[in-house]
Amino acid sequence: MRKGKVMRIGVFGATGEVGKGVLKVLAQEKYQVTAYYRTPRKAYELKRIYYPKIDFEQIDLQRMESIELACEKCDILINCAGPASEILDRIACVCIQKRKLYVDVAGGRTLRQKIELDYKTYNRGCCVLGAGIYPGLTEVFASAIAKSQSSLKELRMYFYGNSSLSENAAYDIVAGMTESASGMSYLRDGKVLKIIGNEIKDLKAKAPFDELVIMPVLNGEFCEMVFKRKIPTAYFYQSFFNEKALIDFIMIKALEKYKTVEQKKESAKKIQELLYSPSRDREIILLVEYITTEKKGSKKWVQFWSDEDWSLMTGYVAGLVATEMAKKMHTVQGVFYLGEMENVEKILERLTSFCKITISKGNN
Repeated sequence: MRKGKVMRIGVFGATGEVGKGVLKVLAQEKYQVTAYYRTPRKAYELKRIYYPKIDFEQIDLQRMESIELACEKCDILINCAGPASEILDRIACVCIQKRKLYVDVAGGRTLRQKIELDYKTYNRGCCVLGAGIYPGLTEVFASAIAKSQSSLKELRMYFYGNSSLSENAAYDIVAGMTESASGMSYLRDGKVLKIIGNEIKDLKAKAPFDELVIMPVLNGEFCEMVFKRKIPTAYFYQSFFNEKALIDFIMIKALEKYKTVEQKKESAKKIQELLYSPSRDREIILLVEYITTEKKGSKKWVQFWSDEDWSLMTGYVAGLVATEMAKKMHTVQGVFYLGEMENVEKILERLTSFCKITISKGNN
């Protein structure tokens, strides 16, 4: 980017709920913004009512020349378009070739491996993956607590979200089941170990949320954060609003209801039902329990709570990540999960400008 030129940030999937969250963040910044869309009606309404100063352009993400043209115009690209399992590294590869910065709300080992191959070929640019809530904010929150404790012994991360999911987001959750995420496992001294014996029986008793059930599961984003922060022992628990929802979720993977496109679509509809109960309050909870070596047996906890919409908050996170990257555009190179980035804790502070957040602490 030429000195003195105002940086331009491009947003793919700008008219979706996640994209709207990104635009809300960028509209308050000094950067030029181009919102790329597929549905003209939605774009017209957004520009006319909310964002008259943002440029809107239609794009076909199936055509590489369209992606290349967009990348040439922008300095940073944020991808909110989906399903991510179908777009894969198509946009990221072009960004790397053209030395652009790239932010993707999607994550996962498959996407990262594909993008890392692109990066090895061109050895330039920066890509941040999993710039959403889960994965993303979950790792940032746990990382912030780990960095604040010099004698951390054990960390347990609990996630619960009751908010409507888009069809694309649910589809990507199903598609991600093909990856080798480690269920009923935890991390100790850099190794993945199975939870066995009495620990399985005690899981329900350990759930810090009232009337919720939990399932221990490890994904690549959480593992990489734990390795980077050198946390000796770590667990990650996903929470469900009842036992039936948990069992139904497990059965989708156990019965491999994700092999065909039709199976993925059918399972995605089921996922939308399993992760959102209209009868319960909308909320997102991240809770970390941790033990240090300073005082034997002393367990502390920190909780993040918000009643914001899941998709909108995902967009806020991605938009804030892009603005933080813009400030240090020439110093960060490589492919990262959000939780691996340095000083991303600033995102937690800046989120309070866009949604209601409550942080509480205590001892057990």
